[in-house]
Amino acid sequence: MKFRNARSRELGSPLAPLLDVVLLLLIFFVVSTSFVDDQLPLDLPEARTAARGEPDAIVLTVDIGGVVTVGGVTVSAEQLRQQLEAAAAVDAELQIRADRGTEHGAVIEVLDLARQVGLDRVGIGVSRAKILGSLD
Repeated sequence: MKFRNARSRELGSPLAPLLDVVLLLLIFFVVSTSFVDDQLPLDLPEARTAARGEPDAIVLTVDIGGVVTVGGVTVSAEQLRQQLEAAAAVDAELQIRADRGTEHGAVIEVLDLARQVGLDRVGIGVSRAKILGSLD
């Protein structure tokens, strides 16, 4: 009968190399990760003057829900494109007025559409009361 040796074999792998690899990976990820805070405080510029629109300018309003109206009439995306193309044909000015709570993306879509149809003269409407109030 064969007897086993009193010394048993160690099972598994040595832990020191594994810990070295884990530590190196940890250091790599800490160094390569950027620690950018998404909530950066912004110091936005203030408008001290407001441009006066031309009398024949097209006034486009974007409300807080992203609904676009031209001259007080709600328009669809296709109707908006047609009106902006007509304005570009006669080189009219476009005045965009957006609610303070309007999403930035809704205004950018209107600006992008104006650029696509060839409108070069675009103004952003501001409230004179807010401008005069900020001078105090």
